[in-house]
Amino acid sequence: MTIKTDLEQLKADLMTQRDEMKVKIGLAKLEIKQEWQTAEDKTEQFFESIHNMTQDTKEDLVKSTKEVGDELKKTYASIKSRMM
Repeated sequence: MTIKTDLEQLKADLMTQRDEMKVKIGLAKLEIKQEWQTAEDKTEQFFESIHNMTQDTKEDLVKSTKEVGDELKKTYASIKSRMM
């Protein structure tokens, strides 16, 4: 093989890898967007629950709302780490 042939093969290999990565990145972006939207929907529900709480709100509801908040915090951290 000549250097030119080697370089042409390297170019072909790189183009194949690049195309595969483009597809995977596109799918990853879609997956992150879907996860983001799910988190946004839960966030709106969480904010509404907090807004509607009063001093008389049952402890169970307060506890479950806090758990949802903690879950959202983890979800946002996961999305952020995958974006970097």
